[in-house]
Amino acid sequence: MKSKIKNKKSGKSWNITEIFGAIIIIYMLGDFIYVGLRQWLEDKLLDRGAEISKAIIISEKNYLGNSPVSQGFTFSYRFEVNGKTYKDDSHDSRLGIGDSVEVEYLPSFPSFNRISIRKGKEMKN
Repeated sequence: MKSKIKNKKSGKSWNITEIFGAIIIIYMLGDFIYVGLRQWLEDKLLDRGAEISKAIIISEKNYLGNSPVSQGFTFSYRFEVNGKTYKDDSHDSRLGIGDSVEVEYLPSFPSFNRISIRKGKEMKN
């Protein structure tokens, strides 16, 4: 016997499959909005108050997409702020292990970081 919940306004009954499907859709939409807003906020904060540091490309691979054929990937980078190590995806397949790059980070929250897009800003080591 299927469990049903009756909608009082329309008189339509909802079964468990429909409820589960609606929950999945709401979750996916919420996740999409969260990721987009987080990236937008991170970019805005880094544009206004970033400091620059030197980072090194490390051997940690970040695979691109779900393609079992191409297996494209990028390497991560690692940098230090106040003795604590942070790492993130370089998003650049041209970079190799041991390469040196500049990263922008928020001094108050170094987990917000990206490979530097600004030129002529003073670098901190």
